[in-house]
Amino acid sequence: MSKSSVHKVICPACGAAGEATVWESINAQISPALREGVISGRLFRYICPRCGHTFALRTDCFYHDMERRYLLHLCMSGNALAEQKFSEYFPPNRREQYTFRRIADGPALAEKVHLLDEGFHDKVMELCKLVVERLVASTAAEGRLKRLLFETVDTVGKRMIFVAVRENRPAARLLLPLSAYEQMHRQAHRDGLLQESGTFEVIDRKWALSVAGPGHSAG
Repeated sequence: MSKSSVHKVICPACGAAGEATVWESINAQISPALREGVISGRLFRYICPRCGHTFALRTDCFYHDMERRYLLHLCMSGNALAEQKFSEYFPPNRREQYTFRRIADGPALAEKVHLLDEGFHDKVMELCKLVVERLVASTAAEGRLKRLLFETVDTVGKRMIFVAVRENRPAARLLLPLSAYEQMHRQAHRDGLLQESGTFEVIDRKWALSVAGPGHSAG
């Protein structure tokens, strides 16, 4: 099921007190309308009614897609103990062929939901993002890369579209052919990288760099 509660919050800009709905768990099949709130980030933001300042809610949330068989743990508090409690309702015999991920913030959760729903493997996508990083690094005058996120697929042009966030620059979109993903997927499969552990894994840039090897120079 999907579960939420109301928490008191203080605006860091003006000090006004308010109340925010904090989501503790979201079931994609039971509450499909909440998916768009996850993708947009709306569910994890609070807009102060007094001054209009927007800030992220420091919250933990489980996002469960039973159909696509993945469970994501948004762990913004840095406390992973909630996973132990959840394991009581999700015993090991129910974890076969499931994807479990721990995620640090709302944008990363939105990206993960989007790419998994599109049928991509997040481990392969993180490796592809290292390739895109090299393209960004070749244009250093554009500013240091702060974040790179998968956005969507151009099915006509058979290209993946990424959003690059740079310091002091507008967000830019970068392209990578789908064939690059397919090639990376074959290589990752041969290297045994696509097996799931049955426990929560953090699959991000740091993970990708750890498996890409010391020869990788992106970033």
